[in-house]
Amino acid sequence: MDSKRIEALLDKYYNGETSLKEEEELKKFFADSNKPGHLKLEQLNFEFFRAAKKEKTEKEYFEKMVDKKRTKVIWLQPKFKFFSGIAAGILLLIGTYFFTQNKDFIKNQELYGTYNNPELAYLETKKALMLISKKLNKGTKDLDKLSKLNKVQILLTDKN
Repeated sequence: MDSKRIEALLDKYYNGETSLKEEEELKKFFADSNKPGHLKLEQLNFEFFRAAKKEKTEKEYFEKMVDKKRTKVIWLQPKFKFFSGIAAGILLLIGTYFFTQNKDFIKNQELYGTYNNPELAYLETKKALMLISKKLNKGTKDLDKLSKLNKVQILLTDKN
């Protein structure tokens, strides 16, 4: 094929003035690998377009496969709802059973907490609070050093 005709078709192609028949002619021309040096770049462009078209078909194939999976998932949804409803009912029955069996324990716990003797509960609470206080005091001990540093910093800024 004449390279001048191809160049004219390329100009029309990039201006958007070619017909489908002319575009097909360009595609067939650039499908071969033996092209003059000044048309090598154009050949790479058309190879890219051909590869992009192939990718589009692979994307469509992938979307079809996803649609097939969606139909399978939709088919399983009614079964899932049914069995999850049964499981929720069983859990509700088990929870009610344990709640009614331990009524006395819950009543005593509301009155006395975990201890039957209020004095013992008070002593245990006091012990826990003292432990927390020791830990907090240990953590704030290093802050005393910072307060000394702040005092020195204030003295230095006052001198300047």
